[in-house]
Amino acid sequence: MEKVLRGYIFRLYPSNKQIELIEKSFGCYRYIYNYFLDKNKNYINKFKACKEIPELMTENVWLKEVDSCLLRCSIFNLEDSFKRYKNKLSEYPKFKSKNKRFKYKRVGVL
Repeated sequence: MEKVLRGYIFRLYPSNKQIELIEKSFGCYRYIYNYFLDKNKNYINKFKACKEIPELMTENVWLKEVDSCLLRCSIFNLEDSFKRYKNKLSEYPKFKSKNKRFKYKRVGVL
């Protein structure tokens, strides 16, 4: 039996309030990713890093405005980047900037 792969494309028309929340979410994602990339030059332990998020939230109150799963996902993606680098599958992880696209994979059950 042949396996059939399907993909769906959705176009979203968010309101101004939703656009603001999306932009805040991407900004917080980028901040956490860059923070731990700067702090851990060669390796990241995702479990220890996730335990540091509440402390970062007290220092930076604006991190509380977004979903905490998003912040953990940035750490998991950074760990994946380091693994790919160590296995010589990609280059060293780079800092995220506002102008570049990046992906967000939701971890866990919806």
